[in-house]
Amino acid sequence: VYARAAVPRDVVVLAVNHAGHGDRAAVSGAGAWAIPGAEVPVNRALADAIRARVPFLTVDDRAHAGEHSLELQLPFLHARRPDLRIVPISLSWLDWAECRTLGEAVAAAVGEVCGDDGLVVASTDLSHYLPQSVANIKDRRALECVLALDGAALLARCDEEDISMCGRVPTAATIAAARARGAARAELVDYRTSGDVSGDFGAVVGYAGVLFLA
Repeated sequence: VYARAAVPRDVVVLAVNHAGHGDRAAVSGAGAWAIPGAEVPVNRALADAIRARVPFLTVDDRAHAGEHSLELQLPFLHARRPDLRIVPISLSWLDWAECRTLGEAVAAAVGEVCGDDGLVVASTDLSHYLPQSVANIKDRRALECVLALDGAALLARCDEEDISMCGRVPTAATIAAARARGAARAELVDYRTSGDVSGDFGAVVGYAGVLFLA
């Protein structure tokens, strides 16, 4: 995905709050995030523009403490764009109406602050610790909703079919942002499981890369 995407200077990263610490929708209050060999500054103007549009979005670093899902995206983004600036947002549970509110606010704020030059990234895995054959089926069902640009269906399907996609909420909000910014289609760049690397197909984690395109 990162090889295919045009990475602009400003990127909003929507990620998972696995532990549930802090507020359920939280921007980092830090001025920069450290990665090996560099620091990635936070675009506070863009963060403030998003917060002004979302009443339930707070500044709370408790939601980011000890969490990996956002920070693991940063070395890839920084490699593609060394002058990168980010807005780090951590999410636990939101319903579809809140995901849509957040996604549309992100799209509007990016348009206001960055013009057409902004990117929204969702961080997620797919199924967790299932046999490969079962994971493939559940992951396909979740990806059907993502590829249809249907965030509401994604949340409902993960709940109804017990699909352990940890970043369903960031992904649904990103779908809303993509649609608000004119995305008309989605492309599955690749799908794999941990078993494709480890050779252990008894309990795998699923991964996919998807681009939202005009």
